[in-house]
Amino acid sequence: VKTLISNVLMIQEWTHSPLVNNVYWTLQIEVKFYIIMVVFYYFFGGRWIYALLALLLATNAALWPFMHRGSTLITYLIAFFPGIAAARFLAQGATRKAFAEVAVVTMIAALDLLIFLPDTGLSQCIYAVIFSAALVASLIRYFRVPVLSFFAKISYSLYLYHAVVGYALIAAINGSGSW
Repeated sequence: VKTLISNVLMIQEWTHSPLVNNVYWTLQIEVKFYIIMVVFYYFFGGRWIYALLALLLATNAALWPFMHRGSTLITYLIAFFPGIAAARFLAQGATRKAFAEVAVVTMIAALDLLIFLPDTGLSQCIYAVIFSAALVASLIRYFRVPVLSFFAKISYSLYLYHAVVGYALIAAINGSGSW
């Protein structure tokens, strides 16, 4: 029960509960990102969002002499910024300025991965650039289709909890009580 509750609330790290799925470590980073963004938006609104990006980059650079790499958490937090830029692109309309913003932020995030988490390799950087380009292209084309927009809005929440619910059901059906 503790494992199920910890995974549903995504507090496995704090309760020392096992992950129901080994890729859930990424969701713990996401939860931290959301908490940081809520606090940031509460105090500063959206107008200083790239100041936060600069602060995270500076922190990673300051850690370099001590760790010979960047912070995994900070580097992956920076990897969320192309998504922020894409959301701003959608809100501002498909302008050249908004597209340039997405391109610059994506390149910053890709270089951050390459420099501060060298074990991620060049493939992660290339993936970030290609994914961001595909995201912008899909925003321009598909978000104007109401049915696709609806599914895009609900799919993430379904994704977050499908594994927890699925593994709990499997454990209950098998009667094993373990994941």
